[in-house]
Amino acid sequence: MLQAGTIVAGYRIEGLLGAGGMGVVYEATQLSLKRTVALKILASHLSADPGFRRRFRREGEIQAALDHPHIITVYEAGEAEAGLFLAMRLVRGTTLKERFRDGLSLTAALDLLEQTADALNAAHEVGLIHRDVKPQNVLVAAGEHAYLADFGLTKSAQHSDLTQSGHVLGTIDYISPEQVRDDDVASASDVYALGAVLYEAATGSVPFPKSSDAAVLMAHLNDPPPRVTAVRPDLPAALDDVVARAMAKQAADRHKSAAALTGDARAALAGAGEAAGRVVVATLRGRYATIADSWDVSYVPTVADTIVSRAPTVADTVSGELAETSDEAIGPVGRRRLPSRIAALLAVIVAAGLGGFALQDQQAPAARKPPAPASKASTARGSIIVTHPRTWHSSAATPHALDLGVAEQVRLVPSRGEGAFVGGVTTAVDGDLVPVALSRRATTKPSRERVAIGRYSGYRVAGLRIAGLDARVTLYLVPTTGGVAALECYGSGSVGAGCPEIAASVTLRGVETGALGPDPRLATAAADAMRALNATRTTWRRRLHDASTGAALATSARTLRDAYNNAAARVAGADVTPEATPSRERLRAALSAAASAYGRLAVVAAGHHDSAYDPARVTVRRCESRVNAEVRDLGRRGYRVA
Repeated sequence: MLQAGTIVAGYRIEGLLGAGGMGVVYEATQLSLKRTVALKILASHLSADPGFRRRFRREGEIQAALDHPHIITVYEAGEAEAGLFLAMRLVRGTTLKERFRDGLSLTAALDLLEQTADALNAAHEVGLIHRDVKPQNVLVAAGEHAYLADFGLTKSAQHSDLTQSGHVLGTIDYISPEQVRDDDVASASDVYALGAVLYEAATGSVPFPKSSDAAVLMAHLNDPPPRVTAVRPDLPAALDDVVARAMAKQAADRHKSAAALTGDARAALAGAGEAAGRVVVATLRGRYATIADSWDVSYVPTVADTIVSRAPTVADTVSGELAETSDEAIGPVGRRRLPSRIAALLAVIVAAGLGGFALQDQQAPAARKPPAPASKASTARGSIIVTHPRTWHSSAATPHALDLGVAEQVRLVPSRGEGAFVGGVTTAVDGDLVPVALSRRATTKPSRERVAIGRYSGYRVAGLRIAGLDARVTLYLVPTTGGVAALECYGSGSVGAGCPEIAASVTLRGVETGALGPDPRLATAAADAMRALNATRTTWRRRLHDASTGAALATSARTLRDAYNNAAARVAGADVTPEATPSRERLRAALSAAASAYGRLAVVAAGHHDSAYDPARVTVRRCESRVNAEVRDLGRRGYRVA
């Protein structure tokens, strides 16, 4: 292992991120750009192997060539004294496998799998096969943004020498039959693996949980695809058909694309009526489709509603950026609208003259008076619109310490003086609504106070200290139906005074806000859920402790599983304010995780898997502790829950 401070090919090692059989991944700083990266260094005993060296270099070439929002970006591939290395974008978060273990709901899992499928489609379109699709290779960052990682096993038609005869590449729990047979693989192999991951998302178990690796491989070759409803009878039988098709033994019988698989899974869960109401809007690139089911799709923007006063170019639409505009350029925001990329796309169509419309009025140019130069401008990203002096401008060079961990962020810096403003909406927040990306780096967290933030009610956290930033930060938080709108300010003198004014100018589009403080509906739902849960677990935990047979253990564990699932359903059914939503979801997730843990314990007990029983009990205790911690946290914030 390399020590912190070691320099490797222009990268300074900051700490260890993880290690595996192929190498070690460090957090590092690229000194030339002062950029934080993940530095992957191949294990020294593998560097001398020509096959591994080729495959490792191919990983860098492949990922660097794939420019996609759900594929980890590779900045550099090279060789140093420490070995072969890849410098990649550092994604802070967890893996999908860890999220499964924490009790991720199937709906939330499917959101992440749809992003993964989009990444696979992009790779397949250029003839690349991942070959090792598994939840461990899906990274989940703040804002529930998924990244497909580890293309080290990827293979293309032009590089057929990346494997050796008799060496199976891929993780056996998700491996396709053709990979087991060492046959040629195509995109259908990744579809098979994604189907196996979908099965795990629905059931909490890998498709073929056998006692040996050989038995797992034989099951992929010969056993029929597992049925979701055999484990989860509460799920629709249509999901069985989706998994069966995705995991068909013959590649030709599977879904034609990864996106087709997740689309069928979504339809199976939603039902025909809801699925028929979904709207698919093609982007200008023509390669992907955006499912816009959470927007008022019946609303078509008129010329007056156009976000930008000039006709957006194709480059504006593809990049998703909105140029700085004058105050008059901001259209109505009181009603939910299509996402900015879709609105921009419609604006392009209008600007092109389709349907006889135009963005400019029909007054003759000679009759117009030249507009007076505006002293302020407006900048928009995602759900955030702010007005600011023209002495502030958009910049990607704001301090990394202020990053909110979401894709769409307003980033402003002053032309003179030191300071910054960062704003975005995130669902990854702690109990005080502070974005997790910030709270993990906070060295102090002063108490928050209720304030008016422009037209909205919210909270202010003043004097926040963040590692990597000398100045103190003022944080403004507005709970919304789309997550928490977080606005960060810092600066000194006139810069420091101007930044809060930018925060106060905020307009939130496509989301709604609500009352602050504890929500009585969450208090009632949580209290009822815990009261019913305690009535069951007091008795059945005693029976679990006293059980003397595997059957009795399994019965007690299944009863407790059902009790936790019922409690999670009670909590999930509470219609709460935007501020209470994160608390509701954390408690629901904790209850669901405990239910899954008891379900696993029941399976182990019924199958007399003695060696797995103690680890399953440890997981149960950890999950119950998590439930208790969430209940205590609710009490800290004014909720009375037993």
